[in-house]
Amino acid sequence: MSQKLLSQLRLLCSHKNIEFIRITLNFLIFGGIFFYFIYCPALNIPFAHHDQYRFFREDFHRPADFRKHHGYDSEYGFIRGIGRHIAAEIEFNTFRNVAVIKDLTLFRYITLAIIVISTTTIAVWLYYLGLPKYIAFLVSASIFTLPGIQNFVCMANIPNVLAILLGVTSSLILYQLRFLSITMFLRKEVINNFLILAQSFFLLLAALFCYPALAYLFLLPPLTLILFRKLEKWTDVRRVIALHFGVLGSASIVYLIAVKYLLSPTLAKVPGSYQFGLTHDIIGKTRWFIESVSVWALNLWNIYLRNEVALTVFLVICLGVIAKAFTFLRSEYFHRDRRKAVGNALQSVVAVIALVLAVNIPLLIMSGGLLLFRIILAYTAAIMVILFFSLKGLIEALARKWAKSMITIVFCIVFTGSAVYANFNVSNNALNSYSETSFISSQLAKYVNDDIKRIHVILPVSQGERYKNGYTGLPQITDEFNMVSLCHLHRIAEKVRAALLQVMDREKFVVIGCYKGQNIDEYLKTASYESIVVTFSETDEPVQLTPKTVVVNMNDLMRVSFDRNQTKTIHNLVAYTADSVSPKLKHQHFGAINAFDCNPNTFWETSGPFPHWIQKDFGIHQKNIKTYALQTGPSSHGVDGSDPTARMPKDWRLEGSNDGTCWTLLDTQTNQTTWKAGEIRTFNCNNPDTFRYYRLYISAGVNAEILRLYEIGMKE
Repeated sequence: MSQKLLSQLRLLCSHKNIEFIRITLNFLIFGGIFFYFIYCPALNIPFAHHDQYRFFREDFHRPADFRKHHGYDSEYGFIRGIGRHIAAEIEFNTFRNVAVIKDLTLFRYITLAIIVISTTTIAVWLYYLGLPKYIAFLVSASIFTLPGIQNFVCMANIPNVLAILLGVTSSLILYQLRFLSITMFLRKEVINNFLILAQSFFLLLAALFCYPALAYLFLLPPLTLILFRKLEKWTDVRRVIALHFGVLGSASIVYLIAVKYLLSPTLAKVPGSYQFGLTHDIIGKTRWFIESVSVWALNLWNIYLRNEVALTVFLVICLGVIAKAFTFLRSEYFHRDRRKAVGNALQSVVAVIALVLAVNIPLLIMSGGLLLFRIILAYTAAIMVILFFSLKGLIEALARKWAKSMITIVFCIVFTGSAVYANFNVSNNALNSYSETSFISSQLAKYVNDDIKRIHVILPVSQGERYKNGYTGLPQITDEFNMVSLCHLHRIAEKVRAALLQVMDREKFVVIGCYKGQNIDEYLKTASYESIVVTFSETDEPVQLTPKTVVVNMNDLMRVSFDRNQTKTIHNLVAYTADSVSPKLKHQHFGAINAFDCNPNTFWETSGPFPHWIQKDFGIHQKNIKTYALQTGPSSHGVDGSDPTARMPKDWRLEGSNDGTCWTLLDTQTNQTTWKAGEIRTFNCNNPDTFRYYRLYISAGVNAEILRLYEIGMKE
């Protein structure tokens, strides 16, 4: 064995390298265990985030060999168009292997593995800056419990977390040049220094092509360097900061030029919030940054906590900085060389402010909205590090004797709180999405052997309005947390297809989306024998019924699973239609659904010349109705209490049908007057057969102008 090889082996097996490997492995193991328990709901519950339903489009799975062609995925072109070329390739090559929702679990594990590696990288960095290893891990791990990271796990978003890892790694590679000086360019090390600089530059450029906003976590290591490195070594720190600004500036310029002029010729065609451009309202953006974005960052971007958290964090930071200042004034370094000490301290404060502002420069000077939104994560991560630094300074000033133990305890409490809160958010998001898809699957499973031609989805309401809450009962926050996926109307067909894939072989059906304003009959005529047309409507809208239709009412999920939503629901998976709703009342919820919701306080009402009709569709399951009942409302309704009785029907007939066109007479009633408040009148009918549709055809009412019905009951 050569002498050179032996020397390399001795260097590799040195105590310093062995210690580095041991610490790294410890952090990896701890990180894997902790983050698994934090994010286990997302890992163990099979669900799809609303952005992922595009992978269940019909053309994304048929024909089977489509996976060789990027053109089948329209999102691929869009992601490239907004400058995320590496992300586009990763997403296409990852999710082309997704056939059913359960397949997404593997990519969530990959996402989590990248998070663990990123946590370990930052933790090792903090450890070698002088923090005890447990504290270094707690500070680093807390960054990866922030809501933005939580959402990446739910989305199985590998490109986003990869952007963070690449940015942080680029920064740490650049740290090797901290001793760089002009004379070093004249020595033999110039090639090595250039290679280090090139590695850092291209890794950061790759991070920008994964996700530009998240690449700005590149500035997190120099921020920790300023906060946790002693002021005596400020000269090295100053060089590192200068190098970071130089590499970040040059990489950003190259990225912008490449995207805008070379790689994304379709950039001008994407929505304005995704385009690159300088803002024309720098004052407005600055005000928004101070009044809103900074509050979100100080709130640690906690989505369900009140903004008092932001004030608390701000006060802790202020107190920590003051405590650190007093500690500095008593330090030996200050008394040994006051001028140099004060100069270094002032420079460190300016550098911290400069780094925090640098993180947010794209948010301040560019016009894009959604493209830059994730900058808040980098900003919040910086606030998180500053918070821990302030807590450390505060504890050291108040409890110098027990400082080390107290710091560990307090940091453990902060991390545990953030971990529990992250688990709470992830659990609710996973449960929300899982419940939605599973409910649709369960409703369709009973019909998989029938010749289904159409699936109609009734969109859910919450407290009278659509999408205020998720199925967990918690508020929806933007499109990130607790989102009811069906609010993305252009993806309802994909959602239904994803649900069908849980109970049917994907080779046996084709799903076609037919949305508002399109002709359902035309879709059904041109569809092949294996096609299923998907349509949808609002809760109180009439449904155009067609043969072989399954109606899935999402309100039933909210009633059965989560009573705390307190929503008005429909109690059967059926559709309700009527000839009209009073034009004067069309904006108030007086639709046909109210006559079948088992709530005596709601009603269907219409006006105008008689006759009027209202009908109920039992879908595939036909019924042999033998009795039916009409109910009036409470005496509290109306100015004088007469509305519930004076607007009831007077003459009508009950009819049955199986095609919605030809009707069989089942019962006739005339001169039904003298109704009383809260009265229920039951009628028998001569019904020789089973029917899908039942219609109450009303030829006259007690009031000649207005008809009102509170409840209609039908029984076999």
